Amino acid sequence: LEKGEIGGRIPHEIGNLQELRELDLDFNKLTGALPETLGDAPKLGVVDLNSNMLSGNITPLAGVRGAYFIQLHNNLLTGTIPPAIGLLGGLQVLTIHKNNIEGGMPIMVCNRRSAFGGSINHLWADCAGADPKVTCSCCTKCFE
Repeated sequence: LEKGEIGGRIPHEIGNLQELRELDLDFNKLTGALPETLGDAPKLGVVDLNSNMLSGNITPLAGVRGAYFIQLHNNLLTGTIPPAIGLLGGLQVLTIHKNNIEGGMPIMVCNRRSAFGGSINHLWADCAGADPKVTCSCCTKCFE
């Protein structure tokens, strides 16, 4: 359903979908926060929500235990990066650039980088420029 001109919020009932494997709704017009129930979908591995108008923090992602692909870039997300994202053992892709996320990249996330024996091979954040929003010594690509 990417590029589908879908608007509105992601319903909290999304967590009731026991067979949901991919949430691929990028390039739509989704608004509001990520539902706290996102982690209740036990087979969810792909969260591809880039290029929407989502707001709020990314804390619900830490509960998506099977996540291996998370793209949230180009939204209106705020807050900091939860260290618990580093506990997502199979995570390979995390893109959070072009948001209003600030602070340091948690060491638990950096330790998941493939260069350090972990599985993350794409870690993109707003960590470039004279005054970066995110301080990150382990990101694979930095944006201003």
